[in-house]
Amino acid sequence: MPILHSGSLQPFSTGGTCPRGGEWLGGCHITQPVVWFLCTGTGGYRQVPAHPTRPAGTTRGATARLDIHSLDAAVQTLFSAGLAASTQSVYRTGSRRFLQFCGTYQIHQPYPVTERTLSGFVAHLHGAGLAPGTVKGYLAAVRHSQIALGMGDPHMGHMPQLEYVVKGLKRTHRPNNPQTRLPITPAILRDLRAVWDRWPGRRDASMLWAASCMCFFGFLRAGEVVVPSDSSFDPSSHLAHGDVRVDNITNPHYLEVRIKASKTDPFRQGVSVFLGVTGGDLCPVAAILSYMVLRGQDAGPFFRFARGNLLTRERFVVAVRSALESVGYHSSHYAGHSFRIGAATTAAQCGISDALIKTLGRWQSASYMVYIRTPRDTLCSVARRLVGPTTKPGLR
Repeated sequence: MPILHSGSLQPFSTGGTCPRGGEWLGGCHITQPVVWFLCTGTGGYRQVPAHPTRPAGTTRGATARLDIHSLDAAVQTLFSAGLAASTQSVYRTGSRRFLQFCGTYQIHQPYPVTERTLSGFVAHLHGAGLAPGTVKGYLAAVRHSQIALGMGDPHMGHMPQLEYVVKGLKRTHRPNNPQTRLPITPAILRDLRAVWDRWPGRRDASMLWAASCMCFFGFLRAGEVVVPSDSSFDPSSHLAHGDVRVDNITNPHYLEVRIKASKTDPFRQGVSVFLGVTGGDLCPVAAILSYMVLRGQDAGPFFRFARGNLLTRERFVVAVRSALESVGYHSSHYAGHSFRIGAATTAAQCGISDALIKTLGRWQSASYMVYIRTPRDTLCSVARRLVGPTTKPGLR
């Protein structure tokens, strides 16, 4: 990976071994007291002070004058915390692809970026078959890298050629296998339950049903209730037994689910999601309490199979798709996010206000609107609703 300093840029060389593991992928070599590097072994930018921690001439115990460089580590920590973990992963990939592009096309000074370089980068990614959304993310990664280097915002929005190149990319891109994530609605939830009710393993079926109801009625991302892998459970961020509480065990009215970390909560302040009793066949409180009885009081991950392995995102999606496939659905169109999409869609159809939908889904903008799938009959009825009460033609 490249060594990146804040200061004047010098040509770089590729190859070699990174002192912290991984390999250098090439980049730019810039001279300044602070060294930045991006390494495959560690991931992300790291800062290595090139100046002594104590000013020359001072002795231990002597009062040293403060240096602005003493705050560099704290600044970098806060800067890194400004991005969610998933975004950091995308940005690492985007920055690496940009530096590889610069090395391939002999661009010896990647930063500060130029409009010509960025336009070429987009064309290069287009040739590699990347989707417009991915390219947009990689451009954001390049912007972030330049800001991290202390070179300021490249103001890509004021680059007219780049703007037209990106528009051209969107117009000409043809996805090979377009996939549409469909919503899981109450009707589909009932189909899932019917399949799992026939399973011989009662506890596993109860767990999958409880997880499905929690995701749907809580407007939750699947990643907020499951774990990435069996070995990656972290009690400080993943759903554990103690994070699910009932208001009254003998006469429950609601459950409180504590989500300790999420995509839009980079500082892990946590949020409580409340699931109320419905009194019908689709009831999150009944589903989750039934599972909790079978699960027992053991501490640790909340969703766990009878054999002890954890409910990971992959296992959850596979189970849902398998159940849907068995009753005739095109399962490839459904994923963990389908519960959240279905909740937003159903809420809109039930007349729940936009403001409340945003609150329930913890959306910070109107982005939730892209999840709402409006039925064709509703779209067709708009014309009739626009003209008001029906009157016979020609009559006033």
